[in-house]
Amino acid sequence: TTAVNGGRIGGELSILFDKPGVPLTCKYEALELMADENTAPLVSQVFPGMTVEGTISETRTITFNLFPHKDLPPYPQEHGLTILRQGMLIGPAEPRWVSRLFPKLALKEYPFELAHNVFSRDPNDGHITNDMVLVGKGQYNIYITGVTQADNSTNYTLGVDVSLLPQTPEQRHTWKQGRVHLLTYTGQIIDHKWARRTTSFVWPTRTAWDMLIKNNPLRPVIEQRRKTD
Repeated sequence: TTAVNGGRIGGELSILFDKPGVPLTCKYEALELMADENTAPLVSQVFPGMTVEGTISETRTITFNLFPHKDLPPYPQEHGLTILRQGMLIGPAEPRWVSRLFPKLALKEYPFELAHNVFSRDPNDGHITNDMVLVGKGQYNIYITGVTQADNSTNYTLGVDVSLLPQTPEQRHTWKQGRVHLLTYTGQIIDHKWARRTTSFVWPTRTAWDMLIKNNPLRPVIEQRRKTD
């Protein structure tokens, strides 16, 4: 373990000589690093347009084969968690109907107390899945979820979390209750920056569906009743 930027970084390596490909696993953790120029890449890799003034923590496990083989997955297997504290997400200005529906929501400059991102890489095709929960400062909580492909093309959804139940970030990742889709990001990310980006807000009717039907607490009861009738 090494002290860095007010926090600490540590890791360990393990290797399995008796497994096909001789997999090497690296476990890495960075805990409570103070944000500055040195840690900026850790922030930008989470999602372009984010800045942090507080601390950055990350745990990551990556496994790759020292001797690749055609019968083995071509990409490393990877998973982890990134936690950012006291930051800002810069995004597109919301249309008027979003401002009317969520009057305290400001996506153009969204200050957050906490960003909690769970990520994983598929070893078969190399795509990376991210599921991020952001706790806003005096605003609605939001989420960003989606995929970055091996060629860096992206498809992400951003929305508001309207769940009234007290939940930990881990529970919000698992249950995904109260999520109301607002917009979609598509494009390509290169060197942790948008090389090209298109943002499109959903129709208000889709948001109304998410709020009134999809996230209605009585929906599971109604669907179960239909199955038994």
